[in-house]
Amino acid sequence: MKILFDTNVLVAATVARHPHHLSCFAALRQARERVVEAVLCTHAIAEAYAVLTAAPFSPRISPARAIQIAEQEWLPHLQAVALEAGDYLAAARLCAQGGWVSGAIYDAMHIRAAERAGCERIWTLDVRHFLCLAPEWAGRITPPLA
Repeated sequence: MKILFDTNVLVAATVARHPHHLSCFAALRQARERVVEAVLCTHAIAEAYAVLTAAPFSPRISPARAIQIAEQEWLPHLQAVALEAGDYLAAARLCAQGGWVSGAIYDAMHIRAAERAGCERIWTLDVRHFLCLAPEWAGRITPPLA
């Protein structure tokens, strides 16, 4: 099964004190072991870097460690899907049509990457937000291991 990992799943898998760490770490293990065909939107790299280096995790995650996590723990195991200008416009159009503002564009970008990659499922901790943007994905947008 081909699954797109949302940024929040990657962050939770990485931060041991995150409340969803166990399920998200298990999901990342499935990607490492090739139990699932794992995908991430290249935007998730930047988004995760921002979260990992700014959130008040204890211990703090340094910029160098955040890069190391992306390079060594995610990218060898997840297929990176890059979006093109038309994909960004499609994501913005999806938000505009629904009247969604602000950070909804980032979820729309993940949805677009999942479509582009031919994913069967999206794993996220923000199921409700994703379903507001893409109700046609109902039943296929879930928390990890749901």
